[in-house]
Amino acid sequence: MSTFVVEVAVITKDSDFDKLNSKFRDDYFAEETSVKLRWIINPKNKNIW
Repeated sequence: MSTFVVEVAVITKDSDFDKLNSKFRDDYFAEETSVKLRWIINPKNKNIW
């Protein structure tokens, strides 16, 4: 079974994005997880990664 993860966050600095991106890579996409797809949504700046 695959898992889909969505994180909604207001990202105001590059370091905020880097921190969130690391969280996804290290926690959600670790080998023992079933996460196959992720979205990071910044509603303030209307960005989706």
